[in-house]
Amino acid sequence: MEPPTAEEWATVQAVRKQYAGNDIVYPAHFPKGPDLYDQVKLGDPLTKDDAFLARRLWQGPDTHLGNAWKAHKDRQYIRPDDDILDMHVLAHNVYEHLMSNPFLPLSREDALANWRNEKLDVTYNGVQGLDGLRQNIFVNDLNVQTPEAWTVQRLKTELAARNLSVAGNKPELQERLLNFELDRKVGILSQSDLSHWGINREKTPIITPARNETLSALDMYTAAIHLSPYNPTYWTSRAYCHYMQGFFDLAIGDAYRAQLLCEVLTTALKRNQRPGLYTRVWDAIQMHLMAGCTDGNIPSEVQRMRGPNGINYFIPTLRNAIHNIISLSLVAMKCWDDFLAHLDEHRNRILYHRDAQIPNQREMAVMPIIEEMKSQRLMPSADNPPLYGHEWIRGCVSGEARYPYEQTDVNREAAPFIAALNRNVFALSKEAILKARPCEVRPATLTDGTPNGLGVFATDNIASGTILYDEEPVIRGHLQPNVLKEGQPLNPSTWPRCDNLDQMRHISQNWPYINRPRSDTKLQHPLPCSCSSHFNTLTTGVRNNHQPVPMFCAGNQTKNRGNAESCLTIATRLYAFPEFKDIQWRWLHDAMRVNIVNHEDLDYFGAHHEKQGTVLSLLLKSVLEITLHRRQQDPNLLAHEISELLILESGADANQPWSQSWFPFTMSGNIRVPFDILSALGVDIFRDLAFDTWVLQIVLRKLHINAVPWDLERRSNVNLFTMNDGLKEVPSAVQQLDMKNAGNEFRFLQPSLSNLYLFPGLSMFNHTCRQSENATWGFDSTVPNRVVVYATQDIAANSEIRIPYLNLGLPGAADDTQLKEAVRLFGKNCSCPQCKGYAAGERDAVELKERAAVPGGAGPGAGTEMEIDVEPGRGGDGAASEVPHDDGSTNMEISPVSKDQEMGEVEERKDEEVTMADV
Repeated sequence: MEPPTAEEWATVQAVRKQYAGNDIVYPAHFPKGPDLYDQVKLGDPLTKDDAFLARRLWQGPDTHLGNAWKAHKDRQYIRPDDDILDMHVLAHNVYEHLMSNPFLPLSREDALANWRNEKLDVTYNGVQGLDGLRQNIFVNDLNVQTPEAWTVQRLKTELAARNLSVAGNKPELQERLLNFELDRKVGILSQSDLSHWGINREKTPIITPARNETLSALDMYTAAIHLSPYNPTYWTSRAYCHYMQGFFDLAIGDAYRAQLLCEVLTTALKRNQRPGLYTRVWDAIQMHLMAGCTDGNIPSEVQRMRGPNGINYFIPTLRNAIHNIISLSLVAMKCWDDFLAHLDEHRNRILYHRDAQIPNQREMAVMPIIEEMKSQRLMPSADNPPLYGHEWIRGCVSGEARYPYEQTDVNREAAPFIAALNRNVFALSKEAILKARPCEVRPATLTDGTPNGLGVFATDNIASGTILYDEEPVIRGHLQPNVLKEGQPLNPSTWPRCDNLDQMRHISQNWPYINRPRSDTKLQHPLPCSCSSHFNTLTTGVRNNHQPVPMFCAGNQTKNRGNAESCLTIATRLYAFPEFKDIQWRWLHDAMRVNIVNHEDLDYFGAHHEKQGTVLSLLLKSVLEITLHRRQQDPNLLAHEISELLILESGADANQPWSQSWFPFTMSGNIRVPFDILSALGVDIFRDLAFDTWVLQIVLRKLHINAVPWDLERRSNVNLFTMNDGLKEVPSAVQQLDMKNAGNEFRFLQPSLSNLYLFPGLSMFNHTCRQSENATWGFDSTVPNRVVVYATQDIAANSEIRIPYLNLGLPGAADDTQLKEAVRLFGKNCSCPQCKGYAAGERDAVELKERAAVPGGAGPGAGTEMEIDVEPGRGGDGAASEVPHDDGSTNMEISPVSKDQEMGEVEERKDEEVTMADV
């Protein structure tokens, strides 16, 4: 056979370039995670004593679960008589109880009723092994329970070394030391130190199995996980416990971790990726089974374990239980796309007839609902408004119920807390525009006197135009755009942004330019990073669309020092933690944007993961980095209780602000990607329960309600939803080649929200709909990521200051349509005076469930009224003036005071009102 000619070979190559691989044609549903190797330090090997105690803790509630399903009548799907029962021991009771009602999930109310009716809410005490543990606590080789081994002075020395009280007699001192050591061994979830917020907590863990006389089923399972974290049996049992109590998001979090552990055993590609994990999972299950041996008797399951398949004999039933828990929970939260993707994964395995029949019938039962949902997405209406790309596949989870281990001692309306808030968060910074703050945070009420959390109030009479507040973001997330390289020149819109800090290369390479002193103004701080020179440039296309680029820039105060810090210095000091500097985060950006696939030396766009609901992932990463960094000083700090998030409203607040809220949920955005972030940061997601699912969900809810979009198109007076904001359909490989050859850009594939900020102080201002506000807000164009709040009318002392979160009136004026939009945008019903006549119960509960919000709720949402310019040299007579733009938006130009005024007269006037003309 003749070899192909050069011309024939060129034709073949051309065809191959046009028909790209499966990553483009059939992209995976879920985004890829990080390539984990040894980033996570695994726990010590399991001891025999811990394995024994973990099994005893698990066995109590598991036995009750078995008794419950055996009492069920008319069970349609029973295990065949000839089935080998010992192969199912790890999840036998979970799976059989699930098979009593396997098709569709119950509502949370019905699930809780069943939980109580079946006596599964009983408490447990006297767990075998815990009593013995109290007798075997040693300090410096001395048994704490032995009185003669201890003197009062020795006890006081040990207590003082642990920062514990030394008051009391010898038995009291001995008991205090014993309890501390017990908690250190089996205590779970130590509490954050919040004394600087006026909250004084006991130095005891949330769960204390060795000291509590009674433990719930959830406590028992959690304690078993604490002792043996790599056993998928315990994660599966706790997942089903959460499911039975209606916490479907927590159920998925536990079941997903159980699934990861099972995959280490059964999937060859996973087995050796993380050295040491395979042996720990194997040992955890093996020691669990062997803990059932009593009086020299070897149970049949241990005999089976000694066979050629070993532990893997027991995994199929465990995996069936895991997949059904995840599947049912996704249905309960209306996560239809994730449900179908998960179902496909489940079907890819060989299943017994009964195990395969249930998922198929469940799919048939929900398909009419799924088809209706697809129709609504494609044909939006007033009752079903169009969805943003990041909302496309989201389900929803109610914020009504407090999570089981969520603490309720954070009283945000208490005087000490508010005083600390005004002192630590709402006070003036040294870089602030203002010389005095004319407002403060106080408890807020509705018009009928009902408590309504916190609000911002005028401390004195305020004139219209007065600047009330300014703030720079404390947490930020900048998604880097993904662009094709062929024929598209590099420009600033595609460079790493200055304050992203995930990539310092751009700043370092432009160091001479950044560090050059500014010579054309009175401010003696460096030029902004070169990428920010295109701040006000807006053209078309991806590469030429010069998005405003955030920068670090010293404030006006710096001229008193004669020379300012560079952008790089400020960024490194505030936001770059050295312990995380070598982590690669490209995979995380890819989990939020359109991906690039290389085929035959050409780049193509492949999967688009904006629809996965991962829009908050970069903010979440920053929260977790801050938490881990501060845990060096407070080892017990929980992520949702870092200061930046603690002051924000919570579902545990006294006024229950989330009781009518529905939060978005996706498998990737709420479970897979958050756990991947933790693993990339070195956190063991199986062993460290300080980052349990409920903690992550509270963090995401607070970010969801308070995140502020910074993108330029979210600020001007344009339609809130544009034609590019929906689902981004990726063209085929052939279409992409044609578009590139024609010189077309792919801007329509970029995510709708690329830049999100968190301003905790700004979030203190409550929302009001248009025509009811007495203040508004905007971005400062000199320091582009700073927000400024100013009065739009005279405000009387002690009046609440309310701002509109949006840059335009919502459709429908003050009617019910406007209220629906408030629910959709802010994640909860609007409580402003304009909407006060509508009660939550007057609207369709189903519609409320469907209204999962875009980021931006208790803090300003998708846009602002104006862009505030405080750059020196602009403006004329010192008065604020609006300058219209072609797109209908406006910039607020503000001329500054002179240098002499700032250094002299302003000091004399520091207790007076500061207006926009004073800046």
